[in-house]
Amino acid sequence: MDTAAGELTHLHAEMLPDGKTLLFQVGFRDGKRVIAVTEVGSGRHTRLIEGIRARYARSGHMLYTTVDGKLWAVPFDVRQRTIAGPVVQVAERIPNTIVGPIDFAISASGTLAYSVEDAGSRRELTWVTRSGARAPFDSTWKGEFAGPTLSADGSRAAVVMRAASQTDVWIKPVAGGIPTKLTGQQRLNNSEPAWSPDGRWVSFLASPGAGANTGDVWRMRTDGSGNAERILQSHRPLSEQVWVPSDNSLLVRTTTATAGAGDILRFHPGLDSAAAPLVASPGAEYSPAVSPNGQWLAYASNESGRFEIYVSPLAAPGSAKWPVSTNGGMTPRWSHRGDELFYLDLRSNMVATQIASTPSFSMLTSRVLFNASDFIQTSISRRNYDVSGDDQRFLMVQRADGAKRGQVVVVEHWADEIQRKTKQP
Repeated sequence: MDTAAGELTHLHAEMLPDGKTLLFQVGFRDGKRVIAVTEVGSGRHTRLIEGIRARYARSGHMLYTTVDGKLWAVPFDVRQRTIAGPVVQVAERIPNTIVGPIDFAISASGTLAYSVEDAGSRRELTWVTRSGARAPFDSTWKGEFAGPTLSADGSRAAVVMRAASQTDVWIKPVAGGIPTKLTGQQRLNNSEPAWSPDGRWVSFLASPGAGANTGDVWRMRTDGSGNAERILQSHRPLSEQVWVPSDNSLLVRTTTATAGAGDILRFHPGLDSAAAPLVASPGAEYSPAVSPNGQWLAYASNESGRFEIYVSPLAAPGSAKWPVSTNGGMTPRWSHRGDELFYLDLRSNMVATQIASTPSFSMLTSRVLFNASDFIQTSISRRNYDVSGDDQRFLMVQRADGAKRGQVVVVEHWADEIQRKTKQP
């Protein structure tokens, strides 16, 4: 990687038929992502065009997606390893994932397949009971929502809303009232809000790149006064920051590896100069969640070969660990009483596990509450729900206006049409 130029990651490798040309994505510290090409073994690469994922078609085209969910095709000279013609849009509304819009494939015979999100990108917040019954949070407020989180007293909700290439954090009273935009000062991407324990601040991730979903940790006063303040900067992109209620420390997850593909770090604002590793195994640790008394840490890890939920003592995670899920698990959240742990299993069921912490930690019962596959889940790690103060309802995100889920589109003889569109005059 060219770290001097700000390169941070190389992802989504695609080997071309010649066996020596490789297309891949270069990710930068500021969130920008570019398609690059290299000759295997050369140690050098050339950046071609902004994009998320590239694939090569035997018709002589490179297909690639961009952060806005569009799929493009452009003639590509394999021998010269250069773009060799005009760019043509092939599709749009490729659904976003934890690593961007990547869901497309092209066969050797020229059949193209790609996923399409429903045209209604509008979403709405909804309350869901333990039995799965729904009630609108505010039927008049719709947008491309993500990451709803409730203040400790349950009176306000913070949520991310995307408009074009800009994402911002909004705050709205739960009892009703006008939503207010909290962020938007110079940074394009503001995501993953978290309330401070006293409710005076909302922290969030911010980066100058559109669609990054990672960045440094900033905070702003919830009354809108003052400017945004950066409280944690890191050369490794940060994600999933949450507060520890007992001592106002901050837990964050990194998205690049030291020990593993994701590590959980701890940081005390005003005291620490840098975040220190808390859980850093050879596997990936996601979705840190702290019990209300600050004693227990729940998180997802793939150390067993698939993601499961584990609980450890927050003060010394390496001293003990208890598996909570048995059929896969992700995105844990604690009940406000601290006697239950909620999570989604790998079939998108919302599961509630009863917890006992005295005289020692143990699990009592576990049961499925409802299937949540119809609700928006932005990734396997980022929680897209929160729990009401009485632990009887979940604040979730669903498609608005009765919109359906996405589709898979299959296009036969795709190359004939695209060659016509990209034919040089």
